[in-house]
Amino acid sequence: MPAFRPRVSVAAREGLRTGFSIALGYFPVAVAFGLAARQAGLSAAEAALCSLVVYAGASQFVLAGLLAQGATFVAAAATALLLNVRHVLFGASLAPHARRWPRWQQAVLAFGLTDEAFAAASSAVHRGFFGRRFLGWTQAVSYASWVLGTLVGAYFQQSLPAAARDALSFALTALFVALLIPALKRRSDWVAAGVGAAVAAGASYLGSLSLGLFAAGVVGASAGWWLGRTAGKDGEAGENAGRRDARITGCSHEREVAAKS
Repeated sequence: MPAFRPRVSVAAREGLRTGFSIALGYFPVAVAFGLAARQAGLSAAEAALCSLVVYAGASQFVLAGLLAQGATFVAAAATALLLNVRHVLFGASLAPHARRWPRWQQAVLAFGLTDEAFAAASSAVHRGFFGRRFLGWTQAVSYASWVLGTLVGAYFQQSLPAAARDALSFALTALFVALLIPALKRRSDWVAAGVGAAVAAGASYLGSLSLGLFAAGVVGASAGWWLGRTAGKDGEAGENAGRRDARITGCSHEREVAAKS
């Protein structure tokens, strides 16, 4: 009797693989957040609740820091919300590919649409296996690693040296770069990434990183779209010119044949 082998769709398998890749970067950063939250005066339960409800990387660090400085919860929450305005663009970008999904699934998956999940989803759209299974498994594994890492950092804050805590904070940046580079296949993709990075860097230098992230998303995406549209028009014009030349050559050949006959 042959052994039973459960069937796993390509999308689900890719989602699990991508989710574990993201989890490798999320876990150490979440540990760092758990440590930072405890240092800011939050309890381990409050730190875990923040990761469960907010689930927004940099915004959680900002939220913990503001609360530690005595800011009101409303002010801290408003700042965290401003940092996450770019996620509206993420949802709008993927909405055409999810318009047939039930509303509750759209809401659940929109909650887990982090920067890294969006980068993976965009790559999956181009590669042809984007769907509920892919995005669901990617986000489930990523979310679990973020919450688990927060718990580890919050409960074992005294076990890690300061140097290790500083090293943990770079893991998320390295992960995002690793996810971004394979998705840059066309010239317009590179232009969008380069322009967005330049805008974000300039805004950071001027001390307005939260607005800069939003502006980088808008300006970078617009630059990539414009270049792609221009290249498409040039290609279409070249193709039309080629067809016209082919017709002219064909007509000339027919006239020569008719003259000889």
